Amino acid sequence: MALEWIMNLPITSKVDVHSYGILLLELVTGHSSNGFQQVGEDGEVRYMQLIPWIKEVVRTRKKWVEEIVDPRLCEIGVLYVNIEALAVTK
Repeated sequence: MALEWIMNLPITSKVDVHSYGILLLELVTGHSSNGFQQVGEDGEVRYMQLIPWIKEVVRTRKKWVEEIVDPRLCEIGVLYVNIEALAVTK
């Protein structure tokens, strides 16, 4: 839910754009925007928020697209694209 709705602020078209973007990120990553659990390289389970997780992966990984995209999309043939083509320079 957009912050504007919660704080009873005026609703603009930016709210719709934000909500649509979050929905797309949820569909592509397979994670909820409210958060998800992730097992780290050290075996520790962490609770992650979607947007900070994506920012961290993009900032620290060279092949960030492969890590962000839900592999189940490729397995069932929903996502058939060259993942390298999606990774534009930062």
